[in-house]
Amino acid sequence: KAEAGRRLYRAAMAGDLVAMAAAMAEGSEVNGSIGEEEGGGRTPLIGAAIGGSLLACEFLLLNGAKVNHRDLRGQGALHAAATAGHTGQVCLLLKRGANQYAVDERGQDPLAIAVETANADIVTLLRMARMNEEMRDSEGVFGAIRDDETFQDIFRDFSDMASHDPERLSRRKFSREGQEEEEEDEKRGRRGETSKEDPHLPRLLRPISSGRRRRDTKSQFDKCLI
Repeated sequence: KAEAGRRLYRAAMAGDLVAMAAAMAEGSEVNGSIGEEEGGGRTPLIGAAIGGSLLACEFLLLNGAKVNHRDLRGQGALHAAATAGHTGQVCLLLKRGANQYAVDERGQDPLAIAVETANADIVTLLRMARMNEEMRDSEGVFGAIRDDETFQDIFRDFSDMASHDPERLSRRKFSREGQEEEEEDEKRGRRGETSKEDPHLPRLLRPISSGRRRRDTKSQFDKCLI
């Protein structure tokens, strides 16, 4: 079983669904954690979040993986996805009930990690999820319904993009000052393209007021998806 568990973890990191199914058929526990020397109590779901396979994450969740399990450093799958910059996984895990307020041994929650790594799309998702909760708590039943529609619209945009055009989700990063990191300069140069700074995404790295009108927020997020 221990060896099957290691195989499941490695297959989850690699996004190999066939190998994952085989390991589970051999008795590997979907919520089993690997040893400290190999991953510090990480489960296959955390491995899948690190590896970046949406299908592997979905497969594990459908088979009973606990979305909020944390490793020996206090990090769960949502921390791992935020650290690795995997926007699609962040979206999926939030929809499946991941706790974005959980802090690791450094006292950092997934949002703090996303801000530290300057991943504007992930900051967008995490802050929008928080705004959704705040509005649901403060506006009552009718406000919660309206907010849920906006929240689901934005999540649907990111989900569709993660499934059909994942390159767009990993295309840009910004520093806290809003300067774009030229991660693909060489590629752009070969295509004869010029770099353009998006004026909307850097603002997502700043605090968001829960009192901001929802339609303004939706408009801002729509622009970052164009």
